[in-house]
Amino acid sequence: MELEGDNTVDEIIESAATFWNKDMGAYVLRKGKKVLRGGSPIKDSGIIAEDVLELIPDPEGG
Repeated sequence: MELEGDNTVDEIIESAATFWNKDMGAYVLRKGKKVLRGGSPIKDSGIIAEDVLELIPDPEGG
């Protein structure tokens, strides 16, 4: 997936959830052991090219 620094974590979740026909409210992104959520821009999340992000069910419910 190609991303811009201004894309938010929520936009990535929405795009992936739509692609797999899932409810975006029930998922979060995980980078390694860190769970990424919310409206923060990816440039502030430490995501760089070639990072592997996982779309996982929200461990706190959702």
